[in-house]
Amino acid sequence: MPAMETPITEKPDVGLAKPKFELYKDKSEKFRFRLKARNGEIIATGEAYNSKEGCLNGIESMKRNAPTAAIVEVEPVVTRVRSTKPRTPRTTRTKKKTGMQ
Repeated sequence: MPAMETPITEKPDVGLAKPKFELYKDKSEKFRFRLKARNGEIIATGEAYNSKEGCLNGIESMKRNAPTAAIVEVEPVVTRVRSTKPRTPRTTRTKKKTGMQ
């Protein structure tokens, strides 16, 4: 008779807090939020909101949309590299006087 396998169970995270959204005001007095993981690491941040209500709506939107969000890899943005050689000054155009006044 084969021995029964014991199911592997995860140990509870002792001493680790639950993930949480933190709501705060930034230096410009705008409302923002950040999502902290169980280990305290910030894993997401929100934009600046003028009102606390708007910020709370942003949190609710993230909670609602994140579980079904697709993972999309994007190409890096290529920026134009500026030349390091000095620019030659532009000449200024002046209007010719016609002699008539």
